[in-house]
Amino acid sequence: MRSIRLILLFVALALGASRAVLAETRVALVIGESAYQRVAPLANPARDATAIAELLKSARFSTVRLEIDRGKKELQQALRDFADLAETADVAALYYAGHGVEIGGKNYLVPVDADLRSDLDADDQAVDLDYVLKRMEGARKLKLVMLDACRNNPFKIKARGRSIGRGLAAPSGAESGTLIAFAAQPGETAEDGDGDHSPYAQALLDHLTAPGAELGMALRRVHDAVLRSSGRKRQEPWTNGAIGAEEIYFGPKAGAAAASAGPSADEAAWRFVKSSKDAAQVQEFIDAYPGSRFRAEAEALLARLRAAAAARPAAPAPQQVAAVTPAAPPMASNPCGGATLASLSARTPAPLTPCEERALAAKDVFKECPSCPEMVVVPAGSFTMGSPLTEKDRSGSEDPQHVVTIGKPFAVGRFAVTFDEWDACVADRGCGGYRPKDEGWERKRRPVIKISWNDAKLYLDWLSRKTGKTYRLLSEAEWEYAARVGTTTPFSFGANITPDQVNYDGNYPYAGGAKGLYRGRTVPVGSLPGNAWGLYEMHGNVWQWVEDAWHSSYAGAPGDGSVWDGDKAADRAIRGGSWINDARFARSASRGRAAPDFRIDFLGFRCARVQE
Repeated sequence: MRSIRLILLFVALALGASRAVLAETRVALVIGESAYQRVAPLANPARDATAIAELLKSARFSTVRLEIDRGKKELQQALRDFADLAETADVAALYYAGHGVEIGGKNYLVPVDADLRSDLDADDQAVDLDYVLKRMEGARKLKLVMLDACRNNPFKIKARGRSIGRGLAAPSGAESGTLIAFAAQPGETAEDGDGDHSPYAQALLDHLTAPGAELGMALRRVHDAVLRSSGRKRQEPWTNGAIGAEEIYFGPKAGAAAASAGPSADEAAWRFVKSSKDAAQVQEFIDAYPGSRFRAEAEALLARLRAAAAARPAAPAPQQVAAVTPAAPPMASNPCGGATLASLSARTPAPLTPCEERALAAKDVFKECPSCPEMVVVPAGSFTMGSPLTEKDRSGSEDPQHVVTIGKPFAVGRFAVTFDEWDACVADRGCGGYRPKDEGWERKRRPVIKISWNDAKLYLDWLSRKTGKTYRLLSEAEWEYAARVGTTTPFSFGANITPDQVNYDGNYPYAGGAKGLYRGRTVPVGSLPGNAWGLYEMHGNVWQWVEDAWHSSYAGAPGDGSVWDGDKAADRAIRGGSWINDARFARSASRGRAAPDFRIDFLGFRCARVQE
């Protein structure tokens, strides 16, 4: 069956539509400081930051961290975390709204808990802009810093050795690839504004993602808009830095909003759909283009198709669910020549014998050495991979939805690989002797972190040698099949999640859900509910490496669940979200990417095993 989603992807590519998948990885840190403790609070920075964060999410930033009213220690931790993200990104953007001050030619961002009484207090209580810039150096293509931090400073700072400026100072020679945008000229102040946003934030909201506006042009429009709103007297934005010749767009490129030489997107899609015999395709068109001028024709066609279907004898429903799993075959009456098998989960850990292998059934649990991971048998079946057009916070990389058939059962790690299991490999002179740090969270049954794709492969090689069986990473399709476990909803738990089910940043819930607990670290494996196949923490806790090379969409993806490989040096796909991410990244369809040698404290892995 040819899905309308595949058709729509082709249409989008043909028309140069703004939905085209970005090849680059973008990350952002957005900070708003309003609730100052020692001086009068500012009205707008928190609102400005929240709005800018949403704007950057719409500009296909894969990670947008929003920090509101943070003290110095919290800001520094956020910047340290952001440095890790920037190292694997093409574009890193930082927006700051709040007080800023120039002391002795150096610029400082002022957190809400600062008590600046003299110039000597700045280094202890504020954040040096140079500290911020250093945390962004890893981004490959662009480091963009937007500072709405030139508000008239209310701190009564005494100069005891260094001069105190009126606004912010021009930074000394930004390195190539870095662009610093000030809300006002060096030495001048910016307005907080009388409306819902500062003049600078409002101009960014109006122009940064405008269709056809390359970044340089967008910032020039921001400049002109602020001048107009301030009567060309009070505030003039200023930009400093040097970026490459490659054009960067945060909104759709010129001509993407419409194609004068060709049909509109809905018209092109309707050309494919109007001759369809599949009611599901027609319904998808109606859902995708509710305001289309072809809607009446589509609804009439849908009514005819449904009437025709009702007149036919009952037939199996079309395969439009996430997983259609055949019933597991019954266990052979005497798979081991009449011997009685103990429960595989209770047996002494040892490599499975051939007869035990043949006796495996769906959801059986086994372990092949005392320090080996527990494995769960996942049955063969089919599912629809990717996300529907209607799923909130979906990414273009989840297109097009396509049916994948897993032809044979396979075993999946019941949990992500733990520190205990990794340390056993190191003790046995495996895993390259690498012993990752645990961030002071305790090793034991917590998922091992700071593991690269290359590291994971070393562990799997060791495990295969130790057991005489073939252990490997899951393919990306196998991972999503195991995570969905028969569901079509954003999460295997349903349409939404809570921190009682998944370890994510509860400050950033999904689809209007209530805010909840943010643990700020991993939890031991098995701490949260498992899915229907007995797999734990498939959503959240740590991102999980899979075998596949990164591809920016599913166009051309295999339909049999096999590994979709590529250049051995290419980025690799990661799945599942983590303790540090918003809830949206824990969706079953959500995808991420990282370089194969990348290590960080929210990235681990899970094993798969070939069933012989």
